[in-house]
Amino acid sequence: MYLRLQNCLQTILDLETDANGAYLQKYFGEEFGLLKDYLKQVETLEMEEEDISRLEQATATLLLELQNSTAFSFPSLAGKVLQ
Repeated sequence: MYLRLQNCLQTILDLETDANGAYLQKYFGEEFGLLKDYLKQVETLEMEEEDISRLEQATATLLLELQNSTAFSFPSLAGKVLQ
């Protein structure tokens, strides 16, 4: 279960390094920082299966929206699939 949570968090954090990373950092820098903190302590978080499933669905939806976006280019999303 922790691996699934780590995968979701790392997938979102990978967006920060894309071509639009500076733009994203400008508007979501604090959130990226929070996600990095959560990633460091993921094994200490208590989550239920429903929470993980909801997070996976939300991450997949975010990726789909970004992949379909014409305003931004996210090279790290090419072929990206949550596992």
